[in-house]
Amino acid sequence: MTNDYAMAVALTSPFLTAFDWLRDALLGTFSTSLAIIAVGFVGLRTVTGHMSPVLVIRVLAGCFVLFGSPTIASGLIAAAKDGYHAHAPDPLESPKPPSLPRPDQVDPYAGASAQHM
Repeated sequence: MTNDYAMAVALTSPFLTAFDWLRDALLGTFSTSLAIIAVGFVGLRTVTGHMSPVLVIRVLAGCFVLFGSPTIASGLIAAAKDGYHAHAPDPLESPKPPSLPRPDQVDPYAGASAQHM
């Protein structure tokens, strides 16, 4: 079995086709429309006082995770491949103060001009 043949079989796999359909269904226009309706419904129920803020946060977080999942997954995969390790700044190292302009470069009258008519 050649590599081209294996690649062609992998691309026509029923599982891959099913996953593509599922991805398109979860991230397509239908789910976007449902999310818009859900957020509108939750907003209306919250304004009228019939829904707790905890449920509002759950719905918004669910929409964020659903539509942000491709970005989240690709970021996690890239971090796993690259061996990315976030380094926190050293708490004992103080930041350097910004450099101040030299006294001969300072114009005390900058911005103080008046326009004559």
